[in-house]
Amino acid sequence: MLDDQGKSLLYHALDMRVASVDTKLILLLLHHGGLVQNADSEGMTCLHYAALRNDTQLIRILLVAGFDVNVAVDRENIAVANFDTSVLVSNGRGLTPLHVAAYFCRPAATQALLEAGANPLACDAFGSSPLHLAVSPALPGRRNNDMWSEFMYMPEEIWEDPENEAEVERVLEEARNMRQSVLNCLCEALKTPNNIHDDQDRTALHWIPYGRSSIVIETVSYLLGRGHERLVQDAGGKTPIHLAAKAGDVSSVEILLTQPQDLALKDADGRMALHFAAQANHLATVDFVLRTADHLATENSIDHMGMNALHHALDGTSFAQIGVIRRLIAAGVDATHKDNFGRDPLCRYLIGPLLMPGKPDIIQALVDAGADVRYSGHGAKNLAHLFVSAWTAFELDGFLRLERAGVDVRAVNVEGQTILHRAAICGSLNATLLNHCLRCLHMDAELRDQSWKRPWDLLVDYAAKKHPPSMWMPERWKRSAAAFESYRRGSDECCQCQSRPVD
Repeated sequence: MLDDQGKSLLYHALDMRVASVDTKLILLLLHHGGLVQNADSEGMTCLHYAALRNDTQLIRILLVAGFDVNVAVDRENIAVANFDTSVLVSNGRGLTPLHVAAYFCRPAATQALLEAGANPLACDAFGSSPLHLAVSPALPGRRNNDMWSEFMYMPEEIWEDPENEAEVERVLEEARNMRQSVLNCLCEALKTPNNIHDDQDRTALHWIPYGRSSIVIETVSYLLGRGHERLVQDAGGKTPIHLAAKAGDVSSVEILLTQPQDLALKDADGRMALHFAAQANHLATVDFVLRTADHLATENSIDHMGMNALHHALDGTSFAQIGVIRRLIAAGVDATHKDNFGRDPLCRYLIGPLLMPGKPDIIQALVDAGADVRYSGHGAKNLAHLFVSAWTAFELDGFLRLERAGVDVRAVNVEGQTILHRAAICGSLNATLLNHCLRCLHMDAELRDQSWKRPWDLLVDYAAKKHPPSMWMPERWKRSAAAFESYRRGSDECCQCQSRPVD
């Protein structure tokens, strides 16, 4: 008999909240018909729980009672109202007890299940094997609120004082040893260097969380020592080197690399290691790739979108770092090159980071390297329009770099909008922008666009809208409106540009 969570009495006896399982009670329940192999609302069978507990005695008891060592649960299809054998898959593609032992890093359970005949090649609904899960910090698929999502059961979880450095080091060292033991068990069971691929053609080397912790390097070295292919490409053409570079994990890139030519390998989108390292904005990784591949002349390689390494460093994937930008420019990456949409790196930078205004030093470096300050894109929006379209409050320093470089900051786009209109629409307008536009640039705050709206009208419209709470700073239009209203009432504040030196 099952409760509304799909749990029998045997499940409750094995519950993770039970500090110590009563073996006699387990045997009694099994004797009285406790052999129920359904999955509960947590996506677990009784054997899965025994594996999670790392209890080899419980595993043996359940297997002797008739539980299937390779029972597979389709976690994607579990519904709270229906717990029966329909959630157990017959085609072998599902999460098995061995997946539990590998994912939550239970060495004793892993060994016991393998000795009992657990299939090390078993795959879940996404083609993920226990080896994939053994190196991964997260499961594929949707984020269910179930036992599989409980990171508290990971060996790295610190239960005692997290401020105690000795305790933290002890826990992490124990976790390293446990993970190494699980990998040993699985690789020994596989015998040969089996590069198991999931449905996206990813191997365990693709699944490693590069850049996350020191154990990553040990795991990479171990798998390579076991014969795993370092240059295998997934369905998107990415190699482990690409993923390590994207994570800014220079140590793993060095270990994975056998020859400089490996860095020239492209994924399905035409991106190579330098592009991914630039996306990470990790100076050490960018520098290593540039130095190692120096004779290959890959610095100006472009992907299928026409983007070079500077475009990727400035595309908003991560916060752009001036050190990376300067290193790329010094290496000869062309700051004037335009992608398939006619955007050079500076333009791409001002389009990308909506949550962060352009940094003055980055803008200046690109301008000095020849960026097109006359750019006019879709709808006749120029660099000034793009700059004020950030979702954060306007900052003057970066804007002044554009203005002094020759960007037409008074320009009107095809909709008849100035930078004041654009800032009103995006909610970036503040007193600093108003002072500069109206006092120094002598722009007309009453100018109406083609929809007959003034900047103030646009602010009122957007401030009155009901924005979803998940939106970034939904109150920004009200703040902009307040700044505009304060200015209209009269302000003696001088524009900040008058006290800022020209570089």
